[in-house]
Order: sequence, then structure tokens, then C-alpha cells
Amino acid sequence: MEKNKQVTKLIANENKTSTKKLLCYWFIAILIGTIACSIALIKVYNVRFIDPRAHLFSISSTLLKQGQLYSSDVEIIRDEWGIPHITGKTDLHVAFGLAYAHAEDDFETLQLVFAAARGCVGEIEGPRAAPNDYLVELFGLKKVTETTYSQMSFNSTDAQFLRQDVRELCEAYASGLNYFAALHPERATAAHILPFTGKDVTSGFAHKMLFFLHIDGLVKHLHEGNINYIEQLRNVKNMSFNTNESCLIESTNCPILLQDEEIFKKSNNNNNNNNNNNNDLNNNDYQTNVLLNSMHDPMRHGQGSNAFAVSKNLTFQKKSTFLNINSHQPWEGPAAWYEAHLISNSSNWNIVGSLFPGSPIILHGHNRNLGWAHTINRPDVVDVFKLVTDNLKPNYYLVDGQWEQLECRKILINVGFRLPGIFGQFISSIFGLIDPKPIFAFSVPKTICSSIFGPTIQSPKGLFAIRYSSMDIATAVQHWYDLNKAQNFESFEQTLSQLRVPILNTIYADEKDNIFYLYGARMPKRNPKFDYSGIILANTKQVLWNEYEPYEKLPRLKNPKTNFLQNCNSSPFRSTGSRTCFNENLNENLKRSNYPSTWGIEDIVTNRALRALELFSAPNNCQFNDSITWEKFRDLMKYDMIYSKHAPIIRLLSMLISRAQQNSFKCTKFTNTQKNQNLIALNCWSQTEEIKIALQTIERWINNPSTDPDNTDATVAIVTALPFLQYDFWEADPSQLALVNFDTTVIPHFIKVVKNLKKYHGTINIPWSIVNRLKRGKLNLGLGGGPDILHAVYGIPSSLITDWMPPYEAPKAFASFGLEIDHGTLQGIVGDSYVLLVRWDHHENGTTTVHSEAIHSYGSAPIDKSSKHYNDQSIKFTKRQLRRVWFEQNDILIHASRKYQPGSELRETFFNNKSK
Repeated sequence: MEKNKQVTKLIANENKTSTKKLLCYWFIAILIGTIACSIALIKVYNVRFIDPRAHLFSISSTLLKQGQLYSSDVEIIRDEWGIPHITGKTDLHVAFGLAYAHAEDDFETLQLVFAAARGCVGEIEGPRAAPNDYLVELFGLKKVTETTYSQMSFNSTDAQFLRQDVRELCEAYASGLNYFAALHPERATAAHILPFTGKDVTSGFAHKMLFFLHIDGLVKHLHEGNINYIEQLRNVKNMSFNTNESCLIESTNCPILLQDEEIFKKSNNNNNNNNNNNNDLNNNDYQTNVLLNSMHDPMRHGQGSNAFAVSKNLTFQKKSTFLNINSHQPWEGPAAWYEAHLISNSSNWNIVGSLFPGSPIILHGHNRNLGWAHTINRPDVVDVFKLVTDNLKPNYYLVDGQWEQLECRKILINVGFRLPGIFGQFISSIFGLIDPKPIFAFSVPKTICSSIFGPTIQSPKGLFAIRYSSMDIATAVQHWYDLNKAQNFESFEQTLSQLRVPILNTIYADEKDNIFYLYGARMPKRNPKFDYSGIILANTKQVLWNEYEPYEKLPRLKNPKTNFLQNCNSSPFRSTGSRTCFNENLNENLKRSNYPSTWGIEDIVTNRALRALELFSAPNNCQFNDSITWEKFRDLMKYDMIYSKHAPIIRLLSMLISRAQQNSFKCTKFTNTQKNQNLIALNCWSQTEEIKIALQTIERWINNPSTDPDNTDATVAIVTALPFLQYDFWEADPSQLALVNFDTTVIPHFIKVVKNLKKYHGTINIPWSIVNRLKRGKLNLGLGGGPDILHAVYGIPSSLITDWMPPYEAPKAFASFGLEIDHGTLQGIVGDSYVLLVRWDHHENGTTTVHSEAIHSYGSAPIDKSSKHYNDQSIKFTKRQLRRVWFEQNDILIHASRKYQPGSELRETFFNNKSK
């Protein structure tokens, strides 16, 4: 017995030993396999370690020497708001100083901007940024920039060429960034991509146009095979919008847009099929479907603008010319405005205004003699071609009966990744990084191809090519440099006529009392034999275009008798007022019939445009408002907070009231015949006490549609409509046209908004500013204004903006959650990001003086939370107050808070520390 126990124990021990050996062998095998796979992956995907400092240390001495060529002849004066006034010996010194000053305030964003333009931002920001690098490679921005740089000229006005002085300006700007990086290596989070060059500056302009033209979205939909979406999106450009005179001025009937009724027949059929039981709506009301055809998307599509120019005949005592420069951009990030004042001692370059990160010049602003503003327009400057292919002949396409071979090349998309959590932060801190950045990178191989029609995308529905205006040039920087230096209308228009940018409206005013509007477009000269409104069949070279329509054919208007011009992302055919008075026709608006429908010029009239036309026109029929004071222009016109009674939001909410009345009538019958309380509640949504109060509130607000911060009726109305307001009417989402139903969208959202306002605020009648907020650092301030208001503010629940949900996706979630997130408040993220109002006063002795006032939503320090300029303009911004812009040298010196040369701040810090 004892012997058996020993044998059993021995066997058990042997089994344990065998199991341990087996587990050990498995562990060794897995370890070896893991190492082998890792080595293989490292080799295949070129996985490597990123040292963001070693490269900078190796080139820092060179960067310092290059910077010292400029630094001693540059002076930066910061005023009390931290705004840099940069004076340089030459234009090159000014560009150098601008780069250095901007880097002091936001070097982190500047690095990302240039990395994105170069096509290597994925290595810095990780997988979420890698699609950008694919776009840069696909559209050959590097090659375009190289070609542009090699085709330089000293005096050519050809848009293909870049003048030598512009090249030198870009190189000087890049030197300013490099100099800052060498002096402040702790701020160089992307040091391994240094040095920056003038080519990066030039490429940055071309890169931004990809996104202003929404080429990124087009590529995405092609890759996903959403061909019907693209067809409908292109067709929507050619829809007829109702912009008749009665709609714009007397305003009796203003449907949002008149769409092809066939689309709505399908919509109505779908709605009837899906809602036979509960639908008490009139499904034949196709205007409802158009109104609700896309989610409001403030970050993605909220890049609008307001611009007015008013000649002195319309101003008080006929003594001043006014200009409103008011672009609506994101309040932070790579497309946020940065204010600066640039002064060159060797030329007439003396200009104040704002710019995007990476720009060596002002993009909109004023000098002593003139000023201008831009707004986004949407001409049809992009074409999508469907190539004829055969599966038996891969990489070939058929044109004019001949098989042409695609030009293909292999590329590597570098993607960075970081170690997670505290360990990742610790490793990053070892290398002196302020924020954790990827410290490893791998390369993803891709193949991209191109045809004679443009870069190609292999879609599940076939092979497609994209061609867009100006895709073969990168000279936009020269366009704005020449606008900066223009001193009169003739030189300004000469620059515009060179057509170096594919789109943009321009509103202009000057000291001579000229006002001017241009619908800017580098319009393709297309073959009239073919239809370019949808996707074009690329079976012949005859559909290919390489030339552009001349400047002289573009819509433009100068010095109308009405004495004002406006554009608020609206039709160029309603850029001023019109009246017939005493047999004299004052309608000088451009005529739609004079321009080809194939140009895709938008006919939309935004609420902001409607309000501008109403404000600048007199109440009676024969007199325009001839008593506009500066205070009225600033406080009541720029900061108008009213919706026109013909605005889309009014019609949407009126429909809601109408639906509620219909529901109430039907509910009475339903209640009398139905005993099921759940069904009664479902079908009688308008009969609860809270909903009745909300509907009464909305009805009151419709009669006084103000977004004043103290308006207690505005909150429920605006928040109900917000997710359904189309900001870019011309960017309607046609895929939603046949899907939207009032019952399943507006009404449920409205009920949820009412519920959450009661939940978080105890009442729906709360001041609009309690919900509409500006949040910045420790500030949490109430706002007036709203979407598509002249005082434009677009807000969403701030907690929706996360790493997993980018800003342009948040509005869709907002529609689902109502105000349930963030305790019933919204955070402004887009809108009046930078406002600059300019006045030229005309004196009796024939001279003029310039005066301007401005405000930024936050301040001049975009990312430095420790700086007082991180949010020091926010309080004024929320109160709709402006600050003086210091243009004259004496004023600048009086209000200077700091005066220094680039690099001298290090010496100041050294001596201050030593004295302590």
C-alpha cells in the first residue's frame, strides 16, 4: 500500500515536471515567435524609434547662424493685448519677425501645419492624421511645389510662376521658425522634421485649398463607393434657389430651395411606407425634406464669413467709408485667426489684420489706403471623372479608342504611435516633450495612380479621377503678398486678375471711397458639348480641360448707386439692394442670366445676407438708409442678433407649430376612440403641459426672433432647430433628402430638448446666455448670437469633442443626446473668431485718416494657459465690444507692453534670473 502511494506520488511529480517543461517550451516558442514576428514586422513596416531632439541638436548651430542674419534688424512690440507689431529693415526681416512672434505664441500648431503640408503629420499625430498624408501624396503637392519653385520669374503675372522676391520672403519666414526652434528646443515637438523651408510655406497654401474645396470628403466617398451621394452632391450645386425680389426685400414667399420634384416623390413614398401607422404629417410637403436634408456641422462646414463695404454717401454726414472684415473660423487650431501688424522700413508694406498659422503675410485686413475681406463661395471648380476600364487589362483605361496606362508609384505613409498611459508620458518626458507624442513610427506601403484626367481612386464602383482648379500651381502666397502691398484699387484688382486662388469672394473698400465686390473663381474652361453637372464619363479627351476662364468674365460690381455691398456666403446676384423709385431703376445687382449655369454659381441667400440687405435698406421704398453712424455700423449692424422672418429657422419652427396644431386636432379624435394610454401618449406628443408651454414660447419667439443673451424665449427655439440648420446650403447632403421625416427627427429632438431644459435648468424659459457659453481656461461666459446670425456663434456640447469623436462628428451625436450632456449648455467653437471694422474718415482739406477696431474670441496666446493673453479678449468678445487697433507708430509705443528683438527674451530671462 505504501509502495503504491510512492509510485503514485512519483508519477504525479513526473507529470508536474512534464507540465512545467511543456509550459516552458510553449513559453519559449511563443517568445521566439513573438520576437520573430516583431523582427519581421519591424523589417516589413520599418518600425523605428523617433528621437525628436537628436536631429535638432545636429543642425541647431546652422539654424542659429541663418537666424542671426535677420534677428538684429527686427523689432517686435507687443501692445497691451499681446498683439505683435513687427518692424523690419526689409520685407524679408518682417516675415522673419512674424514667424518668430507667431512661434512664441503657438509653435506647436505651426509645426503641425507644416508637417501636414509636407505629408508627414501622421508620424507626429498618429493614425488619425495619416489620411492627410495620403492626400498630399495622391495629389502630388510636393511635385507641384517643386515645379512652382523652379518656375520663378522676377516680374511675371502668369499664375504658374512664383516671383523671386516671394520665394525669398517664404525662405525668410521659414528661417524665423527654425531660429525659434534652435533657441527653444523644448518647444520643438516635431524637431525631427526640421528645418522648415520656403517650399513648406508655399505648399501650405496649396494644402489648405484641398480642404476649402472639400476634396478630402470627395476622396473618402469615392473610396467607400458612395457614388450616388457624389452624383447628388454635384447636382445640388445646380438646383434653383428662390431668390426673387419679393423674397429678398418685401419677402412674401421664400422656399428654401426648389428641388427636382422627382427626388421628393421618392422621399414621400419612403415616408409613407415607413410611417403608415403613426405619421400625422403631410408627407407631400417636400420643402420640409429639403429643409432638413443635413445635420448642422459647425466645425466642418462652419467656415463662413460676413463682409460689408459702405461708401460715404450712406454714412452720417457723408464723411466716412466703412468696411466690415468678419470671418467665421474655428476658435482654435490650424484654421484659427492670428492677429499681427507688419511694417517694413524699405517698402510700403504696413498692414494690420489676421492670418492662419503658416502664412508669412496678412490674409485679410487693411493698410493706410485700402482693406479687404474674404468670404467662402462655392463655384463648380471640381470635376469627378469615371474612367473606362477592363478587368482583363488592369492599370489601363480606354480613351478615344486607345488604352492608356495609369502612372502608378509606391509610397510609404509613416504613422507614429505612443506608449499608453503614465509610462508613455514618462518616456516622452525623458525626451523633453511637453505633451506626449509618438516616439515610435512604422511605414504603411500604398500604391497611388494618376491618369491624364487627374489622380485616380479605385472605388468599389470603378476607377475615378478627380480634377480641381489650381491643382497644378502653388502660387497663392504671391496673391496675398501682392494684395498686402497694393496701395490703390488698380493695383489691387491687377493682383486679383491673375487668378492664383481657385475660390473666394472679396469685398473691398479704400480711402478714395471705392467699394468693390468680386466673385472670385479660377473657373475651368469646359467643353460646352458635355454635361459636367454630375460624374463625367472619361471616354474621350474632349472632356478634359486645362485652361481657365478669364478674370473679365467673373461676376464683379464696383461703386453701386445703392452705396453698399455685402456678401455673407450668399448669391453674388444679391450683393446689394434694389429699388424702383420715381421711374429710376436702382437695381444694380448682377444678373444670373449673364453667367453660364455650368459654372455652378450658388443662388442661396443666408439669413446673414437677408439681414444685411434689410439693415442697409430704408423702411420705405425709395430711400436707402443714409444716416449710418460708426456706432450704428458697429453695434447694430455688425452685431445684429435677429433672424429675418424669412430665415430657414423661422420656417422650420413654424412647421413644428403647424404639426403640433395638426397633432392636437387628431389627438382629440384619437383619445375618444382609444383606451391604451401608451398609444395615446405616443400619438398625442403635443398635449403635455411642458410641450404646450414650449410651443407657446417658440411661437412668441417667432414673432421676435432675437438671439439677445437675455432673451428667455430663444433657448428652446434655437436648440430645437440647431442640429437641422443647414449652414452651407449649397453643401446639402442629398443622401438625406429621401430619408428625413419630421416625425423621426425634429419632433423627437424637440421633446428631448424640452425634457433636458427642465432637467438641468428647471424651466425652458431661461436666458439664452445661460445655455450659449464661451469656455476658455477658467472663464465660462454667457453669449448672445447664434447660427447664421450676423453675430455668428456655433456651439455644441463640449464633452462631445474628444479623441474618439472629432468636432465634425459631434453635431450628429448632439442630435441624439439633445442637451443631456454638459448639464444643458453649449460651448461656442466656431463663428465670430476675429472681427475687424475699418473706417476711412474724409476731411475737408482732402486728406483721409484710417481708424479700426477689432476683437478676437480668445486672445493672442492660443495655447499658453499661463499667459494673460490666453483669454483676455473673451470678456469684451461676449459683451460685443471691440478694442482699438494701434496703427500709428506713436500709438503703438504708448500702448507697448514689451519691446524686443527675436532671441533677446533668452538674454532677458538669463539676466533676470541672475539678478535674483
